Amino acid sequence: MDITLAGCVPPPLLSLLLLLFFIFFLIVDLRGSTIVFFVATGSQI
Repeated sequence: MDITLAGCVPPPLLSLLLLLFFIFFLIVDLRGSTIVFFVATGSQI
């Protein structure tokens, strides 16, 4: 709920974009293509 992160974007719109991105990432993850990417990225951190 930090408005400073939104900048010029309204908080409801920002939350909607984050929700859509999360759903998109979840759908791709269900396909099994992001699992390898997540493991490869997580190992570097």
